Amino acid sequence: MTEGDDGMTAGLSTFRTIILHAAGLILAASVAAGLSATVLGVQVLPFAFVVALLHAIILGLPIYLVRRVNGRPRWRTALKGGFAAGAIPIGFFGLALVFQEGLPGYLSVVAMAGGLGAAGGLAFGLTVRSTLPPDPTEDVGAASYTRRRFALDATP
Repeated sequence: MTEGDDGMTAGLSTFRTIILHAAGLILAASVAAGLSATVLGVQVLPFAFVVALLHAIILGLPIYLVRRVNGRPRWRTALKGGFAAGAIPIGFFGLALVFQEGLPGYLSVVAMAGGLGAAGGLAFGLTVRSTLPPDPTEDVGAASYTRRRFALDATP
């Protein structure tokens, strides 16, 4: 194999990763916008998609990149990061709702936005997870759990 072939393989791998991350962002925004359209009506779908995509790019992607530096992100991390990306802007900019609708109304709006973000974050996390190399420390499957739980791999 020549040096040029190795660079081409690395370039295709990087391109594939970028495309899958972009697809994950679009899928995350589509999930959040689709869920909000089921609640608010289909006429809000284009606006909701743009808002969800901006949330995913401006807040969700940095949260994901920080978590990726600290190790392989898991679905729980994607769920929590998506909730934060959805809830933080609404929580900050919607503080006036506390005075208009009271604390329970404010918290329900923040929770709904966080739930939409969590759904989008989960969609993004599961899409992007396929681009990451496997984690050698991660056990997969019921057999691995059984070995850990009952110490079947222990030598006498």
